[in-house]
Amino acid sequence: MKLNYIFSLAVAAIAMLGMTGCSHEAELTDTIPANVAAVVRIDVTELFERAGFEKKGTEVVAPDYWKDAPSEILEVFSNVAEGVDLDNVIVVQTAAGRQVITFEVKDEKALTEVLEKNGKSVSKEDGYNTVETGKFSMIFNAKQGWAMENRDVKSIISTVKAMEADAKKQSIADLAGIKQFLDKDYTINIAGNTAAAMGHNGTPAELLDVWGTVGINVEEKEITFEGHALKADGDIVEVNELQAINPAVLSYIPDATNFVALAGCTPEINWDGIIEAISTLGGVQARGVMGILSPYIKSIDGTVMIAAGASPDSSFDDYDSWQFITMIHMPQTKVNEALSTARDMMSRYGIPFSEDKDGVMSARMTPDVSLYAGNIDGYLAVANRPFSPNRQNGLAKDFVNKNGGLYFDIPSMRLLNPSAPAWGINIVAEVNTDNVKGAVKLNGTNDDILPAIIKAAM
Repeated sequence: MKLNYIFSLAVAAIAMLGMTGCSHEAELTDTIPANVAAVVRIDVTELFERAGFEKKGTEVVAPDYWKDAPSEILEVFSNVAEGVDLDNVIVVQTAAGRQVITFEVKDEKALTEVLEKNGKSVSKEDGYNTVETGKFSMIFNAKQGWAMENRDVKSIISTVKAMEADAKKQSIADLAGIKQFLDKDYTINIAGNTAAAMGHNGTPAELLDVWGTVGINVEEKEITFEGHALKADGDIVEVNELQAINPAVLSYIPDATNFVALAGCTPEINWDGIIEAISTLGGVQARGVMGILSPYIKSIDGTVMIAAGASPDSSFDDYDSWQFITMIHMPQTKVNEALSTARDMMSRYGIPFSEDKDGVMSARMTPDVSLYAGNIDGYLAVANRPFSPNRQNGLAKDFVNKNGGLYFDIPSMRLLNPSAPAWGINIVAEVNTDNVKGAVKLNGTNDDILPAIIKAAM
């Protein structure tokens, strides 16, 4: 196996694999400018262990599922670990949109030797050791290394010098709150600059100093995550435009549900901005639809729920047969106005419909599909099944006293693709005033989650 391939994989996986235990985050964050778009710190030791690899002395022992991968990769990783602190790797998205991997060099000589042993020529340029391949290139000195994809050595040196110059003015280490977050004991720490993501010129003033952070922990059987909006000084930015959802709406969800999204909305939400964003992204048609819906969207003053699931009587991939329901709380005058508008439109377009004693309308849209709409417990509700508050789906426990939530469940990936793994995925997330958190688990297997995902991807 040619080292070009191995080295490319090794550099790409520096952010994923390693077995060393020394931590030098402060030095790395000192060299990363505060104006970057995003910073990702990875605990490669934990990822390595969760993936089922073991280090016995100087030997890295791969799990059984790795038997089809090139054995030389393990040799490269083992040897590189002697010269590089793979336990603490940071991936940077620069303000200019470039991705840079940076890491602590423990032993410059050892790193040089392993590269040359594997057929890679190490040269000198502008005070750096340099290695160049067709896909990745690396530069390093006695303290630190940098790697970039599809860049020549001169380009990396230029990028690194620009980063270091900006870092001298203000570095990530100078942002106390972001530095403190990156120090937290997560498997993966992700911090993104809101202003950089939105475009500095279009960022509201209140978001200029806000970072979005997500901490991810890879456990044996699940992957958990927790997100916050943070000021650079570490103060948590609370989201006060949401309120506790009404879990009673969950009783209307069909038993076999695969997707649920809820939010407790308040009149303080900037609906104008949301409507404008949807209109801009969706083009002329979306702008027309938003023009019609805008008065109703701006009237939302409580829980909004969307739920959908495969019908028990049909195959999972028969999406036309899926059951769905949407419930939106707004003032009763607006609910009644929306229903009146629906009656007028159906009459205008010649769509036959009926209405029961409670004012619930039903219309046959196709031979197999009917739509139902009505004022259900004070909510504007639309579904393709009759409304019933007696569903037993067990979801209320996950969302009581929460400001929002998401539930996604697939019993088996083979329902989507016959050649996919037999296990499925379950995701539950909650939205609170000061955070978003949740967990990803696998259905139908006792295997550890990370090896299962890696095996499926190989």
